[in-house]
Amino acid sequence: MKEVEDMMNIGPAMKRHLSSVGVYTKKELANIGPSVVYQKMKDKGLNVCKMTLYAMEGALISKNAIEIARIMKQQ
Repeated sequence: MKEVEDMMNIGPAMKRHLSSVGVYTKKELANIGPSVVYQKMKDKGLNVCKMTLYAMEGALISKNAIEIARIMKQQ
């Protein structure tokens, strides 16, 4: 099982945020969903922004967070 720190876009700060809401693996992130995890982070009072969401979405499909942000802005 791939640990979150081994995924694209996931650095030490993001790893801490993910673990604070109970996400430790790629499978857990995929099962819960980036949007739900993002909301859990916000609800917990963590300092997150839309790029946090884009980073998690990109991590699941091995795309850079900036690419995901561009795609989302075009929609």
